[in-house]
Amino acid sequence: MRRVVITDMALVTPLGKTAEGVLGAMLEGRSGISRIDEWENIPHMETRVGGRVGDVTGETIPRKIRKSMSRISLMAAETALEVVGRSRLTREDLGSGRVGVSYGSTMGGVAELDGFYREYFSGHGLAGMSSNTFLRIMSHTCASNVALALGVAGRIICSCSACTSASQSIGFGFESILHGYADAMLCGGAEELHFITAGVFDRLMTASTRYNDTPHRTPRPFDVSRDGVVCSEGAGTVLIEELGRARKRGARILAELIGFSTNCDGRHMTSPSKTGMREATKIALAQAGIEPKDVDYVNAHATGTGAGDVAEATMLREIFGESVPVSSSKGHLGHTLGACGAIEAMLCIEMMHRGVIHPTLNLEAIDEECRGIRHVTAPMQAALRHVVSNNFAFGGINSVLVLKKWSE
Repeated sequence: MRRVVITDMALVTPLGKTAEGVLGAMLEGRSGISRIDEWENIPHMETRVGGRVGDVTGETIPRKIRKSMSRISLMAAETALEVVGRSRLTREDLGSGRVGVSYGSTMGGVAELDGFYREYFSGHGLAGMSSNTFLRIMSHTCASNVALALGVAGRIICSCSACTSASQSIGFGFESILHGYADAMLCGGAEELHFITAGVFDRLMTASTRYNDTPHRTPRPFDVSRDGVVCSEGAGTVLIEELGRARKRGARILAELIGFSTNCDGRHMTSPSKTGMREATKIALAQAGIEPKDVDYVNAHATGTGAGDVAEATMLREIFGESVPVSSSKGHLGHTLGACGAIEAMLCIEMMHRGVIHPTLNLEAIDEECRGIRHVTAPMQAALRHVVSNNFAFGGINSVLVLKKWSE
C-alpha cells in the first residue's frame, strides 16, 4: 500500500490565517466569536453569535475566474492558491491528470441563494439571475472553482456532508492516492457564515442563545452550562501526496496520514449515536495499524450541544478511558461546519510540531455525563506522535482521521 503525506496547508479562520497564528491565539485563550448585530432583523431567530473571517476580496484570483465564485469558493480558492504557490507545483503537474481536488462544504454560496430569492419574490422573477448565479450556488462550487483556478485536470471529488465535509474530502483524497488513482490531491472544505445556516440550528433549538451579550463565553464543549452550536466560517486546504513523489521533488513533509474511516449510524437524521462513532474510530485505528494506547491526543468534534457532546464523550471513554488527552477546537473557533475537518487537522499538525495541546475554551465545569475522559482545560505540553481528529454530521455520518508526526 502506498504511503500518503501532507506537504502543505493553508487556512482562514475567525482567529487568523495561519495555523501557527491561530494556535498561538488559542493558547492565549482568545475567542473568535462575536455578536452578529444584523441578525436582530431576522424574525424568530434567537441566536446572535457567530465566528467571522472578515473581508474576503479574492484579489489574488484573476477576475475572469473570480466572477463564478461566491464568498465560500473565494475562501477555498485563496487557500488553495496559497498552498500551490508555496509548494511549487507547476502547471504541468496540475494539468497532468495525476493531481486532483477533493473539496467539501455544507452548501454552496448561501448569500447568493438568499439574494436570488429576495429578488425573485420581490417580483423581479429571473431578472436578478446572472449567468454565474448557479455557479456560485451549486453544491460543488468550491471543488470546481478550486480546480478551475488552478488548472487541475485530475479527478474532482465533492463531499457535501455538513460537518464531515472536509474530513471526508481529505479521506477520499487519501484513498485516491492509496489506490493509485492520483499522486497528489488538494483537499479541504469551506463555509460562509449566513443566517440561513445558523438558523437551521436555531429552529432545531440547538444554537447557542444564552451568551448573546457575552459571545466569548460560547460555545462551551463538554461544559455543564453549554447551550448549543455557534456557527462560524472559514476554509482550509491541505496538499497530500504519495510519499515517493513528495521525496522526489524535495517537498517539506508536515505529517503522515495513516488512517481514515467514515460510516453512518443508520438510525436518526439529527440524533448522534455513540455506536456509529465508536465503530468509525475503531476502523480508522485499525487502518492506521495502532491501538488506542498508541494515541497521544484526540481532537474532539464536540460542538457544545447536549446530546452530541455526551455521545462523543461516552464513546471516547469506552475506547480511550482517561489516558488520552482530549480537547475541542470549537470553543475558540465556533463550528465552521464544512471547513472544520480541514482546519482542525491543520491545528493537530501544528500541535504535533510544537509539542503542545490547546485546551477546550469555556470548559469550566465538566458535565457529569462527559466525565471519564482526560479533558484538557489549560495549555498542555505533550509529545504527540499519533493524533485522532473526529467529525460527526447530520444524517448520522461519522468521519475519523488519524495523523502521525513525520519522522524519517
